[in-house]
Amino acid sequence: MTDYEKLYARLCGAIDEVLDELGTIPEAQHVREKLQAAILDAEAQYLDTLLTVFSIYGFPAAIHRS
Repeated sequence: MTDYEKLYARLCGAIDEVLDELGTIPEAQHVREKLQAAILDAEAQYLDTLLTVFSIYGFPAAIHRS
């Protein structure tokens, strides 16, 4: 089964590295801003989805704290 959380984390890490590199290129600032807005929107949607799933099914045992 595909581990989408790991895939998402890899993708976000790669995008973060690219954002840093784009920050050093003044001509690419508008592209950097678009990419940053897109990743922030995706992150917000991802977190909203997790909260919805957790509210329906409960938190996984692995993240429960005693």
